[in-house]
Order: sequence, then C-alpha cells, then structure tokens
Amino acid sequence: MTSGNRIDFNEPIPEMITSLKSEHAKFEFDLAKGDLTYYYKQCIDGMDEIRREAWSLYKYGDWSQGVHLTVKEKIAALRLLKDCDEAKFALLEKGPSVLNVKGMEEKLEDIQSQRISQ
Repeated sequence: MTSGNRIDFNEPIPEMITSLKSEHAKFEFDLAKGDLTYYYKQCIDGMDEIRREAWSLYKYGDWSQGVHLTVKEKIAALRLLKDCDEAKFALLEKGPSVLNVKGMEEKLEDIQSQRISQ
C-alpha cells in the first residue's frame, strides 16, 4: 500500500494500482467538495445581493434616477425575492446530499471491487 505520497515498491503491482486509484478518487472527491463548496457560497452570496437590490427597488424605487415603481413593478420585485428564496433553499437542501451521494458511490465501488478480487 501507499502511505501518504510514498509508494512501497515491494508490494504487488495490482495492490499498488488499487491503492493509487483509491488515493486518486479521494483526491478528486476532496477537490470537487472544495470547488462545490466555493460555488455554493458564490451562488448564495449572489442571491443575497439580488435580494438586497430587489428589496431596495420594492421599498424605494430608483430614487437616484427619480423613478417610482408601479404596483406591477413592485409585484415583480416581490416575485424575484420569492424565487431567490426558493432557489437558495434548494441549494442549501440539496448541497450536502450531493456530496454524500458521491461518497456513497465511492464506497460502493470499493466494496464491489473487494468482492470481485475475492
């Protein structure tokens, strides 16, 4: 087996390959998990900014331009707020499960490969 970044060249080739594949899969998962976490955070921050702007438009219109919103435009701003909240909730709800499914898939593959080798 490999230990960290060290390879034991005395171990049989098939075991070495299996060990390297396992480490590679873990590395990919950790990388994807980190990237996914970053993108989730970016999406949530973007939705928060949209919500701030929509609330501002709903409450005040665009006073810097002297624009007052109609009722229809205010309803559109409220709809945007609702859509952002739903999308944010969906991200928060599904994010951890996506990572867990990926981890479970890897464990299943490990179990299947162990059964095949026995």
